[in-house]
Parts: sequence; structure tokens; C-alpha cells
Amino acid sequence: MNFQAVLFDCDGVLVDSEPITNGVLRDMLEERGWVMSSEDCFRYFVGKAVKDHKAEIEARTGMPLTEEWLRDFRLRRNLKACNHSSVKGKPVRASISAL
Repeated sequence: MNFQAVLFDCDGVLVDSEPITNGVLRDMLEERGWVMSSEDCFRYFVGKAVKDHKAEIEARTGMPLTEEWLRDFRLRRNLKACNHSSVKGKPVRASISAL
């Protein structure tokens, strides 16, 4: 049997992405002027898509929530997840490379 791709659903199994995602989101919102604690950001955004809060983010920051900003958010989140998460003591990036 040949496969064209393998999908690993690691969220919540190998990697708890919520703290990583919310940390990056909090930092990026603060860069735009919406300052909140990590706890407040987590309570407000946990389990929700950032784009679903577009109107409020724009109102609180005074800046448009563009596709470019969303791409940058996803990139920063993914890089942080790959660099700070581990599978059996190895960074995720190294574990993926070993496959």
C-alpha cells in the first residue's frame, strides 16, 4: 500500500497547543495595543478561531485584521510549537525529521 501523505493529529495528544497559541496571540495583540494578561487571553480565546473575533480585535487595536496578519500569526504559532514542544524528550522538529 502506497501513501501520498501521513497526517498526525498531535493536538492534545503529543502537543498541547492552546498555551502556545494563546501566548503568541497575546503577544501579537499587545504589539497592536490590546494589552491583556495571559490568563485573560486564554479565557477569552481558548477553543475559538481568531478570525471569528475579527470585529472585536479590530475595534480594540484600531487596526485591520488582515490575511497577512493571520498568516504571520499562524507562522509564529507553528514555529513556537515546533521549537518548544517535545515528543519523548526530542523537539517536534527533530522527531518529524527522523520520520
